[in-house]
Amino acid sequence: MNNIKFAAKIVDKGTNSSGRFLILDHTEFCPDGKGGQLGDKGFIGNSNVIKVLESTDNIIFHYVDQYPDSDTVECKIDGVRRKDISIQHTAQHILSQSFLQLFNIETIGFHMGEDYTTVDLNIDKMNEDLIFKAEDLANEIVLENRLVKKYFVSESELQNLSIRKKGDIKGNIRIVEIKDFDLSMCGGTHVDSTGEIGLIKIIKQEKLKKIYTRFYFVAGLRALRNYRERARILSNISQLLTAGEEEIFYKLQNLIEENKALIKENRIQREKLFEHLVKDFVKRAGQIGKIKFVFEVLDDYSRDDISLLGKILSSEEKLVALILSRENNLFGALIAGIGVILDFDAIREGLNNFIMRSWGNKNFIFFEFKNEISTENINNLIKEQLEKSSLRII
Repeated sequence: MNNIKFAAKIVDKGTNSSGRFLILDHTEFCPDGKGGQLGDKGFIGNSNVIKVLESTDNIIFHYVDQYPDSDTVECKIDGVRRKDISIQHTAQHILSQSFLQLFNIETIGFHMGEDYTTVDLNIDKMNEDLIFKAEDLANEIVLENRLVKKYFVSESELQNLSIRKKGDIKGNIRIVEIKDFDLSMCGGTHVDSTGEIGLIKIIKQEKLKKIYTRFYFVAGLRALRNYRERARILSNISQLLTAGEEEIFYKLQNLIEENKALIKENRIQREKLFEHLVKDFVKRAGQIGKIKFVFEVLDDYSRDDISLLGKILSSEEKLVALILSRENNLFGALIAGIGVILDFDAIREGLNNFIMRSWGNKNFIFFEFKNEISTENINNLIKEQLEKSSLRII
């Protein structure tokens, strides 16, 4: 589509919370949100139009990257973008009418984005069969190349029309009519015939607020680009798995099952290894009163590793363990064994100036430390807290 050009005069300019703006004596730029759609972009003189908004008193604000050199300006609307927006918007009308006509499911809202459009339906669950049937009907309407008319009616004339969804609008009301299919009140931009849309494709659905369904769709060149990207991804996966595209699902299913089995076996082996480590820790343990005290610094052990070690250590009797390691930050776990109760609140209080956060339960607590403290200082501080009756034996 060719760019839309018109001449205008700047009647006001300034800045507000949304940026640098221009107000023209007249405009053909469509603002963001008009009929629920995206707004136009383009140029006003030598200024790039970033966004267009309409105020509550119907003044159109054109937000630009700079002020034009002259107050009399040539304006240019991006025709490719306008065409794309018109295609998506008309496709939404067709899809909404398809769901209503086939299943009596009403559209309660829609939002147009730069990559896809969402439509919210008044139904809590939709199966694939409903989606495919609505999608098929929508594309039949596209292929039939039906006329799309845009015109205004008065409030009295509106009463005689079978509008899909009536809004509370006064005065002249803009109607978008898809011949013998859909009649809607709408102020947005649309194509002149449904054949211009090319293709409508629903790409996914999700539950909305537990009682509605939201689906995502693409139309026109967006649908083509979406298909190309998905085909590219599918081809890459096929090559990676050295499998035909029809075999990918089963191959992935087998790989997932194998991975689960390996993860399970790995955990079993880690537990066996860690059980041996714990035995060594206990042999090297010091003493605080009547309890054994384990202190170990294990470089490059993950939080999952430390958590598993802590689980094993917590099954030891009359023992307290402090295990430190580092992923991104220095962190550690303080573990109370069987028969030992720690006053974690007192310990936290004593370490308050050196920890970023802590979490855990009555016999196992994690600390994330500030980088300036050394592991030896942590050890000394913990031991001091333990010796101050922050633990008891039962």
